[in-house]
Amino acid sequence: MHSGKRGNNRSFYLFLLKNGLISMIVSFIIVQSLISMLHVNIHNVDKLPLFFFVLINITAFFMIIFMQERKLRSRQEQILAVIKNSTQSIFILDKNKNIISLNDAGKDLLNLGNKEIVNFCDVCSTYPGTNKICEVSKCFLMNDQENPEELYIKSHKALIPVQASVSFYTTPENEKGTVIGLQKISEKRKEEQKKLKK
Repeated sequence: MHSGKRGNNRSFYLFLLKNGLISMIVSFIIVQSLISMLHVNIHNVDKLPLFFFVLINITAFFMIIFMQERKLRSRQEQILAVIKNSTQSIFILDKNKNIISLNDAGKDLLNLGNKEIVNFCDVCSTYPGTNKICEVSKCFLMNDQENPEELYIKSHKALIPVQASVSFYTTPENEKGTVIGLQKISEKRKEEQKKLKK
């Protein structure tokens, strides 16, 4: 806990040192440029008030940027912690349905290594049989359905019943990406759900 605070303080002090030097250099350049543009002869001592005025404004600007960046980083870390520690298996897919990122629960579900790349369609099945092929026209990923969907995940030739929820996002390349959340369904619960539907 103390090491985290020290790390944050150290990054803050490094920020102050680095941006303090940059602010001073930029302030000096701005003051000199203004004086030369206005063709005014001012003694170096008389330049100090203008220099400090510019310096304070630039420093305040850098401080605002630093605080906003710190807040954003903190939020990102919180979101990543929630995703990583979630009991739900979370998969992020690219436009070709390749799993480009997944949390620990997802790795456990598929028994995947850290750098192993798998296409989601290879492990997904809408039929209770390992050798059956899904109907593409009925695929919940193709139909942009965001409601929970029941399907099977193939893991070492075993079929695991899961409930899937889907959401979509736009990638930095302006392409469609998919986020899938999978929750295991016990056979007993699955039978109960079937009875309720009848």
